[in-house]
Amino acid sequence: MTWKIIIPLLMAFFEGVVPTSPVPGGLVDIPDIEHNNNAREALNFAVSEHNAKGNSITREITLLRAQSQVVSGVKYVFDVRLEDVQCNNSSSEKGCTCKFEVWSKPRENWKQVTVDTCQ
Repeated sequence: MTWKIIIPLLMAFFEGVVPTSPVPGGLVDIPDIEHNNNAREALNFAVSEHNAKGNSITREITLLRAQSQVVSGVKYVFDVRLEDVQCNNSSSEKGCTCKFEVWSKPRENWKQVTVDTCQ
């Protein structure tokens, strides 16, 4: 009977003491994309696919956020600012914010852009 009281108290105590880690299998931030070759290649692939789809050339890219998730391969999620392209047929603003998701299987040398949305 007392274990029903002790266990929740211990859980509440350790919740504040032990640092929480990301959920296993969840999205994890990529802190330094410059030293992560697979993530950098996935970003370059997504931008080149975006350029091919829109028949444009993007010269300046600002990375806002990069995340990865281990699935059957690796899913990369990138939030980027493309500076020298027009989005949504708007002539007033040069540049847009885009979200790319790339599913990559590095061992099979295979990549696919699953999400390519810009605003």
